[in-house]
Amino acid sequence: MALKKAIRQIDGVTTTYHRILFIMTTTNSHNSIAVLSYVDEQAREDELNHIIELPYQKSTTYETEYKENMTIEEAYEYLKTTPDFEGAEDATSEHEIIEEVIPVPEEEEIVEPEITENSENVEEEIIEDEIEETEEVI
Repeated sequence: MALKKAIRQIDGVTTTYHRILFIMTTTNSHNSIAVLSYVDEQAREDELNHIIELPYQKSTTYETEYKENMTIEEAYEYLKTTPDFEGAEDATSEHEIIEEVIPVPEEEEIVEPEITENSENVEEEIIEDEIEETEEVI
């Protein structure tokens, strides 16, 4: 999701495609919504397709009243109430990232190798071989 609206940036560049970069919540205080603005939707598509490594981007952060667990959709709706985005249209992209909950894997049980009399003999042989090799080098 993104917003479409022509906005002239402070450096004179007009951007028309605006997407939320992140939402940060300062508990019991406020929410911050970081927005990245591009010249147009094609610049964003070119970035996603690795045609342009770093297209022109302007980052702006908007502060809101505190809202616990603000969603991306709620953040876009808030942005449309600000003077900068008044009258902005919703934009969607085929490359839109969908939030996905990835389950945390359960801890795997670590199985210690079983030590037998033969295991000890093998370790002793390896150590003896290493000592012999070191003596030959010296």
